[in-house]
Amino acid sequence: MVLVGGSGCNENAGGAGTASKAGGPVSVEGRVPRIAGESDTGNRYPFTVMVFSQASGTEQQGRQCSGVLIDPRLVLTAGHCVCMRQESPAPGTGDRSLIDSSSCARTATVTTVLYESGASGRGVKSFTQEYSGEVRPHPALKVLLDAQGEVVSSEADLAFIFLETPVEGHLPPVELADAEVEAGETLVMVGFGSDELLGTLGGKRRFRANAVTTVLEPGRALFQPPERPLYRGDSGGPCLRETRNGALLVGILSRGLGKQASLTRTYPYRDWLREELQWLER
Repeated sequence: MVLVGGSGCNENAGGAGTASKAGGPVSVEGRVPRIAGESDTGNRYPFTVMVFSQASGTEQQGRQCSGVLIDPRLVLTAGHCVCMRQESPAPGTGDRSLIDSSSCARTATVTTVLYESGASGRGVKSFTQEYSGEVRPHPALKVLLDAQGEVVSSEADLAFIFLETPVEGHLPPVELADAEVEAGETLVMVGFGSDELLGTLGGKRRFRANAVTTVLEPGRALFQPPERPLYRGDSGGPCLRETRNGALLVGILSRGLGKQASLTRTYPYRDWLREELQWLER
């Protein structure tokens, strides 16, 4: 996977197969489900979508991430997926860079994906639909990165995409959780991510359970990914708490940002989330 400015989003990724690193080729055959997760060909998490954005007036290439539908016209993703990395203007910060709400794409493209088994159960077909929408980052978005692209601090790494038209078909949005993430809790994480060794993973939506290891303030959490550092994955996809009544959204992935596998918890930003939903209703 090629990381764009430390964003953790996908750019020009290759296909799955055999990759190489220092020491020679590494076979990845048969390791996709264990490392990247199970394919969601049963449409268990259809509210997880692909997000593509490109800031106008910049030379940075477009970014592909994941996102989650929380309303027929509203997609939530990671702020660093739609806002550009820039040199930090803060004095005394050294070779650090900043991602905030001052340098974001105006619009983004959202792609929904539904799967269907082929005739006689042979193969799986995917059906996609594209939508365009306005990017609305959290006003307090601020991610500070060091010269190696590692996260120094992260706050409100969230952004909405307000779609021009509501999504079509049977795509029920996910509901927001009303309780905080806890250390030791196991969450289901979903996305269309790419991998440093496995490539684009065929562009399939995948999900995998990971345990939260540390809850950080003001709104991050770390989790234990499979076979670190082989798998980094993408950003912007949902972190879900499974309940008897269905999945609840508790966080947004930023596992491709820096070396730490992390997410942004949604509970600390619940007031902003609700205000944006109310704004949409009005």
